[in-house]
Amino acid sequence: MPDELAIAEIQQAFLEYRANFNEPAADFWYRGRQGELIKVLHTSLSPWHVGLENVTWNQNAKNASEVQLTFGVPSLFAGIQVGIGAITMNAFNPDWSRAPQLVSLFQA
Repeated sequence: MPDELAIAEIQQAFLEYRANFNEPAADFWYRGRQGELIKVLHTSLSPWHVGLENVTWNQNAKNASEVQLTFGVPSLFAGIQVGIGAITMNAFNPDWSRAPQLVSLFQA
C-alpha cells in the first residue's frame, strides 16, 4: 500500500475587514480637513513605523466612492484605506505568527 499523502494546512493568504460608516465622512474630504485625518491616523499608526512615505492619496478619483487615503504598513504587509463611506483594512500574505500585531493594528 503506497504511503498516504499528508493533507496540507494552508493558511489564508489574504485578510480583509471593511467597516461602512453610518453617514458619509464628506466633511473631512470636502471642507479642507484632510490634514486632520492624516495627522490623527499617522499618529495612531506610529507604533508600526508608518511614515509619510507610506501615505498615499487617490487624487484621480472618478467618483466619491474612489476618494481614499491609504496608509501602508510594510512591516505587516498590511494597508488601511479610509474613504468617504468606509474604512478597509487588509493584509497580504501575512505572517500568522504575528497575528496579535495585526489585530492590534486593526484595533488602533
